[in-house]
Amino acid sequence: MNKRLISIISIFSLCVAMTGCSNKNNDSSSNSTENSQITTTSPKSESIGEIDTYVKLSDNNTTVDGEGVTVENNTITITNAGTYSISGSLSDGQVIINTNKEEKTYILLDGANITCSNSAAINVISSKKTVISLADGTKNYIRDGSEYVFEDETTDEPNAAIFSKEDLTFIGTGSLEVSGNYDRAIVSKDDLVIQDGNINVTSVGDVLRGKDSVVVTGGNITINAGGDGIDSNGNIEMTDGVVIVNGPTNGGNGALDYDGNFNISGGTLIAAGSLGMVQTPSDVSSQNSLNISVSQQDANSIIHVEDESGNNVLTFAPSKTYQSVVVSLPEIKYNSTYKVYVGGSSTGTQSDGLYSGGTYSKGTEIGSTTVSSSITSITQDVISSGGSIGMPRGGRGGNRGNMQSAPQSNVRNENTQQGNSEGEIQ
Repeated sequence: MNKRLISIISIFSLCVAMTGCSNKNNDSSSNSTENSQITTTSPKSESIGEIDTYVKLSDNNTTVDGEGVTVENNTITITNAGTYSISGSLSDGQVIINTNKEEKTYILLDGANITCSNSAAINVISSKKTVISLADGTKNYIRDGSEYVFEDETTDEPNAAIFSKEDLTFIGTGSLEVSGNYDRAIVSKDDLVIQDGNINVTSVGDVLRGKDSVVVTGGNITINAGGDGIDSNGNIEMTDGVVIVNGPTNGGNGALDYDGNFNISGGTLIAAGSLGMVQTPSDVSSQNSLNISVSQQDANSIIHVEDESGNNVLTFAPSKTYQSVVVSLPEIKYNSTYKVYVGGSSTGTQSDGLYSGGTYSKGTEIGSTTVSSSITSITQDVISSGGSIGMPRGGRGGNRGNMQSAPQSNVRNENTQQGNSEGEIQ
């Protein structure tokens, strides 16, 4: 048995808020030709059925009512595809899913609290797809430790508090807190889908990672991460919800990181972080985005966007220092002008840094822009003359990560590695 400890941890925090949102109301005729270049397929909506087996977790005294589960000390292994309810607590244990690859496995977290000191707390070894449902009105907690014990020197997985070698989907309206203390928080080696749920994720590394794709269709997600925020080796697709990313502060990481396309067609995206590795949604997305670059701002310093009539579009206070804010909202329309401020204060109600209602007292104006394409940049003068943002990279994809979408105009350092880092969303 070998112990492996990640000794170098980037200080990067990502906070994402995701809630139901209205569809885009842009003038679709303005970019209908470009939109035809992306074809994405939304994942099938999942739901949980009747429970087959109930598992009540308890240190050295876990009980099972039903079949398909083995218990050895504090290791609970689900061996048959089916629908399982998991409740109770393990102070140092693990739930393993190792079922038939031809069938789906459904897990209802019904007030579960699982901590594993030396591996993934939930580890999906085999399953056609694992669907984790968060029971209505429940609070669930998943944590791993800072050191993992692997089977041999050639193995470096699992490497996340919730780790799956197969497709992984989250549904349900309950809440889930995930703490990734070793490396990552939630990882799928295939597709990662967030359909619903109130998910709060903290990680020393990446928060949400899907190897093939990351798809967000709803939910409320808060993420604090250390290696990239939203990371996909393939595509990213966002159709609804609110995604708020705070971080990274390290210029070698990005709030958004994908290799394929990032197609956003609805919802609210706010991604704040450093300037070094900026990626925006792809330029063929049907919903417009603003790519804002400012001088370094302190944590909790407001960035405010208003339209030409002075109406509030965005008032947000990132929880980390920041120089870049990428914003995509249904309210950002073609041929409309938007003004950006930093600093100031608001009398509105704040949730995860996002203000609603109230009055904004203006800080420093950094500039204004008229939206003429799906990605519109606005850069503070001091940044424009500084010359240290990195070289802009355009194109339709090509950067690492993958949530279904297409590339964008983005700013990225040319001397960074391409594709070796992995990448991430209240």
